[in-house]
Amino acid sequence: MNQSWAHEIFVDEGLATRLIREQFDFHITSLTDLGHGWDNAAFLVNEEYVFRFPRRQVAVDLLLREADVLPHIAPKLPLAIPHPLFFGKPSLDYPWPFQGYKHIPGLSGCFLNLSRNQRSSISADLACFLKDLHSLDVKSEWKHVLPIGDKRARGSFQECFARVNERLEIIIKAGAISSQEKFQSLLKLAQQITQPNDLESLVHGDLYARHLLLNDTKLAGIIDWGDMHIGDPAIDLAIAYGFLPRESHKLFLKNYGPIGEEMWHRAKLWALYSATAICWYGHDANVKDLKREGQMALEFIKEETT
Repeated sequence: MNQSWAHEIFVDEGLATRLIREQFDFHITSLTDLGHGWDNAAFLVNEEYVFRFPRRQVAVDLLLREADVLPHIAPKLPLAIPHPLFFGKPSLDYPWPFQGYKHIPGLSGCFLNLSRNQRSSISADLACFLKDLHSLDVKSEWKHVLPIGDKRARGSFQECFARVNERLEIIIKAGAISSQEKFQSLLKLAQQITQPNDLESLVHGDLYARHLLLNDTKLAGIIDWGDMHIGDPAIDLAIAYGFLPRESHKLFLKNYGPIGEEMWHRAKLWALYSATAICWYGHDANVKDLKREGQMALEFIKEETT
């Protein structure tokens, strides 16, 4: 399968330092590599700002999307989200724009190896955040900035979940799971579900452990909004299956509000889609935290199929 996370440009600490100094006249006293994701490389500067640099051409539009929308929605949400403050321009050394944000204190949920109880303890805050996000009025001007529908869901569920079967085979060969038998009933469900046409909700679009920030196991912020779009809330609600244990779902639903049975089914399907991608990436790129989170997400989903 195609490895969609392969970088086109590698941004190291030296290049990041040079670009920031040249364009913003920063006196840099410290610069820490925060990691290289699928789309961006991130660096913490002077313990105060996070600068993100696209690693692939496709990520440039995603970064610009954040700059257009995040400042408008940040005051309306109950948790911190990134607020772009510095806007880097293409140069001879680097062909794309980049951005700097005020640092949101906290550790990514994938680094903390949270217990079931610790995950359950943030379920209410996570649900309240998503309720507020999905309830935002989608302004007409955002419709010119944000895509309608998730990029993964441009085809049918059947097309999307053919990829899941391929990933499961790869994951089994890597030794992450022993069998895909438990997931077959869920994959059969994908043959019966249709995608909604009335898309009016603003959704994060890529919500999983790595994009949750926690302080002392309390949910503090939500990061990496490049896949934000107007779409199906089920894509975000998948976090309930892929990050939270089943015993916390009742509290999650109590705080989010009523969810129709079909949307809840779609959320479970998107959780499986995301979990297989995380697990595959974690094993292929040898990222220990993502290997663990991907496997844990698959275990949580498997519990729901028994």
